[in-house]
Amino acid sequence: IGASGKVHSFEPDKANFGKLQANISANKLVSLIQANNIALSDVDGLLSFTTGLDKENHIANENGPDTVQIPAQKLDTYIRRNGISKIAYLKIDVEGFEYFVLKGAQHLLSQNLVQIIQIEINDTMKNSNSTIDALLMILSQYSYNLCRYDVEANQLKPVRYSGTMENYFAVSDLREANEELLEAF
Repeated sequence: IGASGKVHSFEPDKANFGKLQANISANKLVSLIQANNIALSDVDGLLSFTTGLDKENHIANENGPDTVQIPAQKLDTYIRRNGISKIAYLKIDVEGFEYFVLKGAQHLLSQNLVQIIQIEINDTMKNSNSTIDALLMILSQYSYNLCRYDVEANQLKPVRYSGTMENYFAVSDLREANEELLEAF
């Protein structure tokens, strides 16, 4: 984190949010991390959220006996309300609803205001009504290319989606991202 950098974290599950806040406090990171008890999605409003699945709770496609209503916000709305102009690194791990987080960040993506997106692409997509193809399409639509991190070279390298790999980096300007990696390490 640079001198002016700040981490914005989002955890909609109340129990896990409490653990997040305790961890932030215990590590004396309160001034660096803004914890938010909301979900990021493609809507500003309320969403159904599963309960009782601990770290695997996720947005639910419909209300049910094992769901609660949680506040949700588009990333575009959040950055506008918080005066954020650019995101250097965005990690998305939302149990299959990654497409919806990206859909709620269309302004950021269209202006290439997110430098690197770390994203999980796996069978949790079954939790949502989206598909891996739709997720790959929205990244491609905004000129983000999938990459992997080469530890030895300290560089991001372009790759194609593979069902055998789950964690990817999506980058719009690979040259710039790799130059910053080399400068940082």
